[in-house]
Amino acid sequence: MSKKTATAPMLSLLLTAALLAGCSAGPQTATQEKTTLKVMYYSEDGFYYQYGMLFSALYPDIELEVVSTNGLKREEGESINEATTRFIRERQPDVLMLSAGQYKQLAGEGRLLDLETRAAKDKFDLSGIVPGILAYIKELSDGRLYGMAPSFYSRAVYYNKDLFEEYGVPLPEDRMSWESLLQLASRFPTDGQPDERVYGLKPDYAGDLNDLARQIGGSLGLSYFNVSGMRMTANSASWVKAAEMADKALKDGYLYTNGNQLNQLCLTHSESNKWEGLKRGISTVLEYRMQLV
Repeated sequence: MSKKTATAPMLSLLLTAALLAGCSAGPQTATQEKTTLKVMYYSEDGFYYQYGMLFSALYPDIELEVVSTNGLKREEGESINEATTRFIRERQPDVLMLSAGQYKQLAGEGRLLDLETRAAKDKFDLSGIVPGILAYIKELSDGRLYGMAPSFYSRAVYYNKDLFEEYGVPLPEDRMSWESLLQLASRFPTDGQPDERVYGLKPDYAGDLNDLARQIGGSLGLSYFNVSGMRMTANSASWVKAAEMADKALKDGYLYTNGNQLNQLCLTHSESNKWEGLKRGISTVLEYRMQLV
């Protein structure tokens, strides 16, 4: 018998303000004066493929002008967030495509339209939107709703209830931290033949040190690089803790990893040098990517 426990969702992007206002009243039936809606998106083709063709069919009296972020260029010494803010100021789009961090910043500066008030006024039904998504967005903007997420992704834990009961291990709970989840998994036995024994947990992907540390760090909102400050953060105390947690889990033997017990970058390093090796590998990749920007 299995059960699924969902984790917190992660936003892939946010579209704010004008698109909801344009859609709220339903398809137009009477001829109205043409109006133009400027939409910030990756590219014009991409926007029309995802949203524009359907929108134009429903609202023929609204012309769409796509402001492509392909033209967004950083000036010397400018962070990506600063460049995005300048891009918005210069191009003046009505509908913005923002990361969660950018959304939080602009919401805090009072530069976004309150969609909840507008939705109530236009009788736009928000009940069909996943409640957790709305709650997450509101957390970023002091309880107000200034944006909507057209897509999101989440992770879940599937577990075998019978095995938990057999070995006397408490069942997983919703929204468990990685630390709590690993503690539960460590309570299962680690003896027996590899192809016959019970494993406490099978992580996503390869399950090596690099991958498991990234998953743990990602759940904590960590990143290897601070874009606004243009500096590496892979050596922060939080990342060190995530890597040490992953390293211990791999060593303790309760994870099913298809034989990949350690990241190949660190295979020959001693315990004290494994994280240093991982940081060097990350740094090399990031330095290469920065050279391409």
